[in-house]
Amino acid sequence: MAIQGGGVTHHADTKVYIDLIVGDLGSIELEYPQTADLFAAFAKHRQGPSNFGFAEIGKDNRLREALSKTDGGKALYEKLRRGVPVITVSNDILGNPSNTNNVKVFALAELEHDPLGVLEDIQRTAGVYTDNEGKTFFDGIDRLNKILLSQELLEFLLT
Repeated sequence: MAIQGGGVTHHADTKVYIDLIVGDLGSIELEYPQTADLFAAFAKHRQGPSNFGFAEIGKDNRLREALSKTDGGKALYEKLRRGVPVITVSNDILGNPSNTNNVKVFALAELEHDPLGVLEDIQRTAGVYTDNEGKTFFDGIDRLNKILLSQELLEFLLT
């Protein structure tokens, strides 16, 4: 799979950046297949006021290099590196070393175990950044929610 924006790609008019941060996207495809597929699909196009993407920090040094310019950036990078796989929500690119206090981090395992609770937390976090421009973001979250719910229903029916 190709390396995507790496957490350092700006998009005009984007208010919220949602990124899946992994060491290697291939390494999570077996454990979190629906999330990996969803972020890979979202990352292929710009979504509007919100942008879903991913960064493979085991293969791509751009995020580390961008964040290494400040102590706060270095601390954030270490937090991400130790926590992968994680989902981040921010009002700017993840690689902005002066915006590290505006990055919220969610463990991917939490999303797989409590999708509705984590999605509500992500929506609340994104709502801080989007105000009235959140429709595209919430449409994306709604699609994620439907995929997770359909997967949970399928697993329930198969057990």
